[in-house]
Amino acid sequence: MMKGAVRTVAEASGLQPPAIEALEARVSASAANGYRTLAVARGPETGAPVLLGLVTLYDPLRPDAKQLIATLRGLGVPVKMLTGDALAVAREIAQGVGLPNIRRVADLKAASSKAGSESADLLAGVDGFAEVYPEDKYIVVQHLQAAGHVTGMTGDGVNDAPALAAADVGIAMGTGADVAMETAGVTLMRGNPLLVGDAIAVSRATYSKIRQGLFWAFIYNIVGLPLAAFGLLNPLIAGAAMAFSSVSVVTNALLLRRWHPAEASRSRERIGKCVPTAPGAF
Repeated sequence: MMKGAVRTVAEASGLQPPAIEALEARVSASAANGYRTLAVARGPETGAPVLLGLVTLYDPLRPDAKQLIATLRGLGVPVKMLTGDALAVAREIAQGVGLPNIRRVADLKAASSKAGSESADLLAGVDGFAEVYPEDKYIVVQHLQAAGHVTGMTGDGVNDAPALAAADVGIAMGTGADVAMETAGVTLMRGNPLLVGDAIAVSRATYSKIRQGLFWAFIYNIVGLPLAAFGLLNPLIAGAAMAFSSVSVVTNALLLRRWHPAEASRSRERIGKCVPTAPGAF
């Protein structure tokens, strides 16, 4: 048995160019609707296989994919999709999540080989790339970093590992391959992509608390040290002030316990909207 790209399998089966072009036309028509097509053939190990037919596959979007894109954009994080699918399939899928401008990764490679800022302009203007090979993900991350972007990469497969390692922040899904989790700097414990937005939100909240703690620590010392040096501050009051400084910084940091991920709010909202359809059923 043999399965794979339609043109490759058709050529191995000995089909003539007109027949192959007819199959390619059917593949293109399906791709425009978001369907991927594989060819299946069967034959002896030493002879040419016989083409059995085409198999059309559809990989539906996760129901929360569009919400994830909106959440990240709300956090000020631009999103780019990288997929190995054909351009027509990628465009159809990306339209469903609000990413209208998808290009071939070959366009980026061609632009980067030319002088000037064409590759930077291309990166700024697109929402993602199609027909991406595993090594291309790493190349896209490098181009983004070269253009001055702080880059995050989310993936769950073995072929995502080089890009996860190269990105400033690599985020792996807990349901993915072990090598992806080993390579990434952040591992989401569940396979819910909405946790990516929550991870960014809690990291920003933590960083904000660190800055606030440093600010108040410097204020206490800037005010207290000159007063103590000139003998204007009673030692008992100075000791109490330093203790209060430590307590205030720690208390401010503990306010992070009040932070709740957006996922929890979404879960409570979904539970609140449940209406029993039968006695005892939810």
